[in-house]
Amino acid sequence: MTDGLKSLQLPNGLALHVLERHAHPLVTSMVWYRVGSRDEGLGETGLSHFLEHMMFKGSARFAKGEIDRLTASGGGSNNAFTSHDYTAYFFDFAADRWEQALEIEADRMRACLLDPAEFEAEKQVVLEELAMGKDDPWNDVQDEVASHAFSLHPYRHPIIGWADDLRALDVAGMRSWYERHYRPDHAIAVVVGDVEAERVFEAVRRTLGEVSSPLPHVERRTVPVEPPQRGARRIEIERDSNVARLACAWRAAPWRAPERLALEALEVILGWGRSSRLYEALVQGEELAATVDVEADLRRDDGLFWAWIEVRDDADPQHAEEALLEQVEGFLERPVSPSELARAKSILKSELRDEQESVSGLAMRIGRLAALDALDELEGEEARIDALTIEDVHAVARTVLQPSRRTLVLAPVGRDPEDHLDARAPSSAPLALPALAWEEDGSGGPPPSEHVVQEVRS
Repeated sequence: MTDGLKSLQLPNGLALHVLERHAHPLVTSMVWYRVGSRDEGLGETGLSHFLEHMMFKGSARFAKGEIDRLTASGGGSNNAFTSHDYTAYFFDFAADRWEQALEIEADRMRACLLDPAEFEAEKQVVLEELAMGKDDPWNDVQDEVASHAFSLHPYRHPIIGWADDLRALDVAGMRSWYERHYRPDHAIAVVVGDVEAERVFEAVRRTLGEVSSPLPHVERRTVPVEPPQRGARRIEIERDSNVARLACAWRAAPWRAPERLALEALEVILGWGRSSRLYEALVQGEELAATVDVEADLRRDDGLFWAWIEVRDDADPQHAEEALLEQVEGFLERPVSPSELARAKSILKSELRDEQESVSGLAMRIGRLAALDALDELEGEEARIDALTIEDVHAVARTVLQPSRRTLVLAPVGRDPEDHLDARAPSSAPLALPALAWEEDGSGGPPPSEHVVQEVRS
């Protein structure tokens, strides 16, 4: 589905990837910046996400609200999101109007106004967004896990930032961040849909290709290497809840690791659907859990392999915890069957095909791989899935599902005696280590592994 990708490196450093798909008169264009919460240190958390907000608040050519107005009047849509590893902006337009998106992106890449009054107003919006996130019943649990799973790496920081850091941010600090990171040599443009590649090359040269960087080229920040975990970590927290929740994560490999697909197959076998092992054991069998979920959350650097449980009202949370660990860490006591592996492969291929059925899905896949320096993996994914063996899954399970790689947080039924909104870290985190946060759920359970904060604007 992705054969025919055409790529170009512009003189100003911008990387461009174009894929022609003429089945429908639609075009998705995206600009990805190699900056996310991974690049932030203490005192500047939330800058990437906050700047994403400000990119819609006016530039030299497009006044506040003008981007959304032009998009709507052209029958299109636009949005943006910030993740740990990158920030991305996208437009969907009819095939005769897509070039306007390039004009907008070229202008705001270097001419975002960052008006002081708009900055202060939007800061309150972000702080309100942060406060609303605290109402998510899973956030405290998952934040606490990440704050203990990572002790040095900035993946311990929430994408949205810490409240005290956000309050202390000023326009000068954001402008410095903008000038360092929003530049063509840190950007990737992706255009997919009913277009001619040569016309796209010409249009991008005329717009984004004319943008210059204000500073000499700098490499992306070198982040601390997370030391090996030396033992299982367990934390119990208090929060206002009438349902006990448990989140557990094992330190896992980066996205580009050879075992990525085996981890994704392990995810399916353990926790996808009614045929998964955890559902059969904890929901149907022992009737300890109301819901179970599993995610292989793989990122640019070390990721996490997650398992979540919402404990049944009539079940003992401690018993549920013990049963979860017995099932997960005893995975190899019941070897993977050929039918389990076949089901996992079928689901992984179905997910891949779904992603490739729309121009927006294709653009997202191309951009994500390019931002992770993994564009060489664009082709051949189905063949790599087909090549997975039972031993591949066993090998990754033996490596990852070790107690010494585990961080577990239990939130029993109870009340939280304190308001932790202003804390730099969850209440029980040692050394004030920050945590991970994300948005978007849709299922009633914990969020998906592609942890992002995506904007919803009227």
